[in-house]
Amino acid sequence: MGELFKRDVEPPKKLDNVFEYLSRSLRAKLNKYFFELLKPYIKKGDVLNIGCGSHSFGNVRLDIYKTTVSNVVGDARFMPFPDEIFDSALALSVLHHIPNYWVAIREIRRVLKKGGTIVGWEPNIFHPYLIALTYQLRLTNERPLNPRHIRRVLEANGLKIIFEDYFFAGRFVYNFIKSCRVSYCLLTIVSY
Repeated sequence: MGELFKRDVEPPKKLDNVFEYLSRSLRAKLNKYFFELLKPYIKKGDVLNIGCGSHSFGNVRLDIYKTTVSNVVGDARFMPFPDEIFDSALALSVLHHIPNYWVAIREIRRVLKKGGTIVGWEPNIFHPYLIALTYQLRLTNERPLNPRHIRRVLEANGLKIIFEDYFFAGRFVYNFIKSCRVSYCLLTIVSY
């Protein structure tokens, strides 16, 4: 069944690979910054990193493709784990890559223990790739997600938001000019 889902995940477009290469150092700084900010919300114990890519956070790292750090290959919408096994789940800038991401959220809740947390961030319209524009022009497969929709999906799955923050244009431009420590995400911590 996981293979059925994998077929609807489009491989990155050439421009996605170019953007990824050009912004690699910036994204590494952002990932470290956001991870340190959110680390207090990650519970001790088994931590699942969904769509890990090159993030080595968490002791179980799932990605749809084999990466240098993944130790489980699988689809976030059909995970090969029993119910209520993880203390925390990390969804670090991954939902915007997943068609029907609400199915992935439901699946994350399924594998999360009661009292567990989901820690995540997603790009908004000020993402370094300007994905709102590049997606509309069909130059990239990455698409911006509506934070209100994400919130509704989380709540519909019985998840309670305990921390949420947004970063907007003024702060984006100021931080970019000051130190290249650009904030571009919706940060969300939810508890089940």
